[in-house]
Amino acid sequence: MSQTQARELAAQQTSTRRVNFSDDNRALHVQTFFEWLPEDLHDAPLIDWTQLPSNTMATLVSAVGKSPFAASLALAAGVGRGAMKAYVLRGSIGRLNPTNCATRLWKS
Repeated sequence: MSQTQARELAAQQTSTRRVNFSDDNRALHVQTFFEWLPEDLHDAPLIDWTQLPSNTMATLVSAVGKSPFAASLALAAGVGRGAMKAYVLRGSIGRLNPTNCATRLWKS
């Protein structure tokens, strides 16, 4: 699925139900991710958002959500995609998320 097709699909279908990112419904994962992704980043040069692993998309959509750092974290994930394995990328995004950092500091 290309980025253009994913954006068109996201524009056509909007749902408020939770998405299970661990199932095999890749088209729904990409659609949900593009609904979440800030519009300014949809056409970021040299980043193919459809190649992000589903578990990284899940972290961005669920854990980062509407954070003011969403665009920065999405960009970090897009750039890091080719350099890291999926589980390392997901963990890195989780650790970079300021909300998680504040929670870890608070629990310390």
